[in-house]
Amino acid sequence: MPDTRQTYLIIATDTASRRPVFLESAEALEIMEERTGYFLEDKTLQDTTFLADPLLYTPDLLAAMSRNGNKYVIPLPRDTEACQRIHQHVLDASHDFLYRKPNGEGLDIISYYEEQIGDSKRVIAYKNLDENNEACKQYLLALAWREEGYTRAEFDAQKEWWGCSFLETTDPGTAAELYAAYRESRTTPGFPAIRNLADLADSSVQDYYEQHGLAVVLLVSGILAARLQDKVRSLGEPDRTVADVLAKSGHLRMSLEADGAWHLRNARPQDVDLLAKMGFSPLKSVRSGTDLLTKALTPRKSKTAPR
Repeated sequence: MPDTRQTYLIIATDTASRRPVFLESAEALEIMEERTGYFLEDKTLQDTTFLADPLLYTPDLLAAMSRNGNKYVIPLPRDTEACQRIHQHVLDASHDFLYRKPNGEGLDIISYYEEQIGDSKRVIAYKNLDENNEACKQYLLALAWREEGYTRAEFDAQKEWWGCSFLETTDPGTAAELYAAYRESRTTPGFPAIRNLADLADSSVQDYYEQHGLAVVLLVSGILAARLQDKVRSLGEPDRTVADVLAKSGHLRMSLEADGAWHLRNARPQDVDLLAKMGFSPLKSVRSGTDLLTKALTPRKSKTAPR
């Protein structure tokens, strides 16, 4: 029988600084919920809006995210009664707005329907018309090419769901503000870096120490990815990407030469200048690996005169 064990990652990211601030792993859904509850109790957060994962949709965790003036935005599970009900309304929704996608990727038309539940809670159904049209087009193309697994019955059953999102929230923001905040929270630099590292879709680490070691590695990776993204953004060049910078820096090489030292080679001036703009100046030479480590760990002298 196949191994169906999974490792759950609990990730908290500060959307203001765009950095992960907490990461822990759990070997079961119940343990993930328990540790998330501990995190919410341990952190004295106030007037914070949690943009939460649908796996956290439990009465206890929703209550924990509502204390101390805090609020939450969380996707409604599709099988809930509220989701099924408001889906019917969004099909005929008369309200809409334009969603400006990050990084200048264009605009999408979003229709929506919202419903108040009690004094402070709302459910909002969105339909991204552009995503829906694209999904329908791709599925119909697959049907036309007679690709395996695509059927007309499945298309008819799913076509009105594609591009739809359903959020439950206690935040008073507008439907457009909450949609943008939630969508962009899924593209925070640290989040995809953690999500895509080492093919985590197939991760099933069960050993306690391996789990916590993995959590530390992923947290640091997410922080570094966010920091690098900030540096690239500071260049003020819309077409410049992290992948582009990494490709250019990847050309640099340290070569061990006859004098027993490692020297920087294959350093194109334009690549060195680009890295310098980001605050990184590669070493020209080092005598040994120990010398390199010593230079890396030596604090830079302050330019401020001592008092």
